[in-house]
Amino acid sequence: MESQLGARVLRKISLRIVPFIMLLYFVAFIDRVNIGFASLTMNKDLGLSSTVYGLGSGIFFWGYFLFEVPSNIILHKVGARIWIARVMITWGIVSAAMALVQGATSFYVLRFLLGAAEAGFFPGIILYLSYWFPARQRAAVTALFMAAAPLSTVDLPIDLPTSSATPQKKPDKPTYVSIKPDLTLAIGENAVKRADLINSLDAVPDMSRDKYVFLRADRMVPYGELMGVMELLRGGGYTHVKLVALEGVPGAPAAQQAEPAKP
Repeated sequence: MESQLGARVLRKISLRIVPFIMLLYFVAFIDRVNIGFASLTMNKDLGLSSTVYGLGSGIFFWGYFLFEVPSNIILHKVGARIWIARVMITWGIVSAAMALVQGATSFYVLRFLLGAAEAGFFPGIILYLSYWFPARQRAAVTALFMAAAPLSTVDLPIDLPTSSATPQKKPDKPTYVSIKPDLTLAIGENAVKRADLINSLDAVPDMSRDKYVFLRADRMVPYGELMGVMELLRGGGYTHVKLVALEGVPGAPAAQQAEPAKP
């Protein structure tokens, strides 16, 4: 009888708590990665170089790292209801203040403050779950909570309705980028060195941040180097990057090796 009562209590607690904290984590991850999408036009509008953008993106985690433990200590003292609400409110205010960025300095300051504001959220939720769920059920609940992270990165093919009077623009043909063994990127007749990758790509006529980039490599290029170049491109605002033609590339997953390059 007691076991049945305990199961009903845990089920009710789960239905009350887990969907809401999943929603919060879903929004948290969207907020964390949206800087890459903003860079499509933000860098040019604000005059931010790729170096400033990269440093500003990383400063977020400085604030996150410095305030993560202090935030959990305060949560334990003042209670989860008050402190998690504080995290969400200040996090929302700083996120909205990102619209006021005027240059590199304000970009750095607000990214740091955003990390500091969000720092207590994830560890705070993990501590909060330990108050409600026994150790045996806690792993499953934590897994459900963390499932919101990959869900937030799902790219859904949603076409928004448009006016019939406005012709829809056909997507541009993708740009193929080949990586040579010396890590030089070949784009048509242009060759770009990895050391100054983003600034060099901005001067290549075929490259555009709103186009799809198909990244392929020579068989002598390790898969890890290929992934590194892809992350550099995405960090520089080239968000539509896809790895293709990986057959024979050392370390590439078998499933990706079998995937053909799309024309």
